[in-house]
Amino acid sequence: MSQTLDVTARGGRSSSAETRGAWETVRWLLKPVASLKLTVALFALCFVIVFCGTLAQRDHGIQIVVRDYFRSAFVWIPFRHLVFFSVPGSFPFPGGWLLGALLLINLLAAHLTRFRFTVQRIGILLMHAGVLLLLLGELVTGLFQVESRMDILEGSSAIYVYQPGTVELAIVRPGSGGQDETVVVPGGLLKVGERIGHADLPFDVVVDEYLPNSRLVGRGIGNSQPLTHPQWAAAVPEKLPLVTGTDPNQQIDVPSATVTLKKKGTEETIATEVVSVWLDRIMPPIARTVTVDGKAYEIALRFRRNYKPFTIHLEDFQHEKYLKTNIPKDFRSEVRLEDPSRGENRRLAIWMNHPLRHAGETFYQADFRPDNMGTVLQVVRNPGWLIPYIACGLAAMGMLVHFGFILSRFLNRIL
Repeated sequence: MSQTLDVTARGGRSSSAETRGAWETVRWLLKPVASLKLTVALFALCFVIVFCGTLAQRDHGIQIVVRDYFRSAFVWIPFRHLVFFSVPGSFPFPGGWLLGALLLINLLAAHLTRFRFTVQRIGILLMHAGVLLLLLGELVTGLFQVESRMDILEGSSAIYVYQPGTVELAIVRPGSGGQDETVVVPGGLLKVGERIGHADLPFDVVVDEYLPNSRLVGRGIGNSQPLTHPQWAAAVPEKLPLVTGTDPNQQIDVPSATVTLKKKGTEETIATEVVSVWLDRIMPPIARTVTVDGKAYEIALRFRRNYKPFTIHLEDFQHEKYLKTNIPKDFRSEVRLEDPSRGENRRLAIWMNHPLRHAGETFYQADFRPDNMGTVLQVVRNPGWLIPYIACGLAAMGMLVHFGFILSRFLNRIL
């Protein structure tokens, strides 16, 4: 009996030694990844990407810079961003997502190889947990956040949001009872010289000209809105440079296009029309109308729409300015929300720093229509919106706990 117990004990010690040996091998392999020097190097690269991304806003819009510099694995950075004078060429550099992933791996490896769990280290663990959540929160935001806008004229309603920067060519056949038949061509297909055909389209579309940013010019059109719709309808598009992140007015790109409509599968021309997002943005919108086989169709270039199962009515809009200036002081929208799917019908107010949260989306007071005709709401869907708050809370709690232990040891020595 004693011999059996002795064999079991030796076997247990052998298994434990093997486990410790395997764990030491893992720690040895992870040690270079957990290096503090690597941490410092990664932070230095982060400073460089932020610096170059900021300079890139002189040439590109904020959305493009965020996509190319901060939400990518690699980016080609022009040399002139670092030398401040015109130098041709560019060089590859790790993007924000790659740097974030490497920092995440570095921090986890450091915990596995160097840190030991003790009561005194709870504060550091909480702080690092906050950093990890911040990195994961940016990943969730970059993958799933959707930003759009909703325009509502005072006294009217809105049932859809639109996404600035993403356009679509809509072909609409008006129906009875407000039930329209709509076919949309994504903006990515609107390339000069391309012929777009589809079974759902009543005709083929040939893109003659596409302007990513434009304005409409013509008699009666200047800095202010013309008095009559015919002036807008007769206007022609003029190319403008793309809006950059340094634009003092923080405008958005407004595309225009010239398209030729042809009978399906033939070269017979039905009409050539100028379409523009500008024509969709004025009130009431202007749509080009063509007739094919006795059926009337409306054609419009517009920002991509996403229709909602609820309606927001704008009952009153208030725009206050600072005394004797044109500087906005406050915007306030008195709205009524109707959502039959949730059984909601309520009145509420939306103003600066006081958004409406509904159906997983947040509606912020962002801007106003010309001549205070209505409101512009920024609509954000971000399933990870709580993550940064939780991360900052953990980091703050960790700092309090960590410095609390330090203060306690200090007081114990002097008292």
